[in-house]
Amino acid sequence: ANSWFGVTCINGDRVAQISMPENNLSGTLPVELGNLNQLTTLNVFSNTLGGNFPTQLLGLNKLEVLHLGDNAFQGTIPATIDQLSGLQGLWLSKNSFEGEIPTSVGNLSNLAFLYLNGNMLRGAVPGAICDLTPTNLNLGHNALDIDTAVSNVCLDTYDPTWRSTQTVPPADIKFENIVLNATNASLTLSWTPIAFSGPPETFPGFYIVLAGTSPNSYTVERRTQDKQANCLVIDGLDPGTTYFVVVRTQSNATADNGNIVLSDLSDEISAESVAIGLADFQVGPAGAPGKLLLVGALLGVLLLGLTAVVIWRRARPA
Repeated sequence: ANSWFGVTCINGDRVAQISMPENNLSGTLPVELGNLNQLTTLNVFSNTLGGNFPTQLLGLNKLEVLHLGDNAFQGTIPATIDQLSGLQGLWLSKNSFEGEIPTSVGNLSNLAFLYLNGNMLRGAVPGAICDLTPTNLNLGHNALDIDTAVSNVCLDTYDPTWRSTQTVPPADIKFENIVLNATNASLTLSWTPIAFSGPPETFPGFYIVLAGTSPNSYTVERRTQDKQANCLVIDGLDPGTTYFVVVRTQSNATADNGNIVLSDLSDEISAESVAIGLADFQVGPAGAPGKLLLVGALLGVLLLGLTAVVIWRRARPA
């Protein structure tokens, strides 16, 4: 048994380690792995293995190293991951895991290496991770919420770039102006680009603007050319109609993440296409129309006044 490629045994025939990185393995991991109750290391890094997280491994309480990185695993990380109580290193990077990071990760008290980068994970990062004080942490290149983790100072200590590599909605979204003619209206939307943006050859992706005439229901879609964009004109709208608008970010595949990653939707803002010219909007809570400061009427009054002065001066006797 000790002559098996990539397999290390103890006591003659008890499998203790399986190490087969970069070995062109494909398919799914066999359920029989769950019978190896002396297994301490499973390393199948950089193959083309797929399927959901291999839950047959959760009963292996002697497992110390689980390296599934750079494969094609998908689905969610199981909430019962803490059954692997002896785990010291967990590599799930560069797969297609989605959903939230389970809070039970914080129960893995021996965990020193945690690599979850390069997936499609979203939601808040569990504060329990900070109880682990992992010496090696990588949460980058996901769609994790960077705002709810403000108090988790440890995340910035152990993974200083994690916030700047998340695909999140842009900030400071607001309406700039509207233009109206006899047949259609347009709304100009602006925002602050996300930190994970730059030249499209390095940061491929774009922003998606969704609009509709009912809250939380969107029938109009527009896209920017890249993630450096900070505004977009939504044209072809019906005049005299309130539109509800959200923005999300799409990051396309790179060497750091082979997935297409979509952010959550931004908070919803709204405005009514009723005036000509510039307008300043105050963004209200989701579903509440913004307040429009109309300046068209004032400009019209001023123009009429100037016209009257010109006519009076021309009509005045020399």
